[in-house]
Amino acid sequence: MFPETVGTRVWCIDCRAEHPLGEHRRNLDELERESHKRTAEAIQRVDDHADEEWKRAADDAIVYVARRAATFTADDVWWRLDELEIASPREPRALGARMQAAARSGIATNTQRVVKSRRPETHGSWVAEWASNLAGM
Repeated sequence: MFPETVGTRVWCIDCRAEHPLGEHRRNLDELERESHKRTAEAIQRVDDHADEEWKRAADDAIVYVARRAATFTADDVWWRLDELEIASPREPRALGARMQAAARSGIATNTQRVVKSRRPETHGSWVAEWASNLAGM
């Protein structure tokens, strides 16, 4: 939706508030920064509370998959963890934190594309696609 201009103020249909002309974009930028900050904090909390042994197994599974596929998703990593009979962590989002760590380590790069998950427990939700930086190694 687009804001409607009323004199020198803007009525925003999206946030249902009135803003001085020119301030609306700044407010959206602040909201976006806050959203990114909260996301990063949540990812860190999940990672901090994940079992260290599970984190090592997840990291190994990410490397295993990244060496065998040009692109992959968390589904592929979960498949590898299941194959090794590694129990899922209390919080499955912990794998997202490990994928982020893999990206920071240069193992994979987020392609900025999403695909439908193949895992039944995700009910067809969208998952990030990752490009391997280790494929064929």
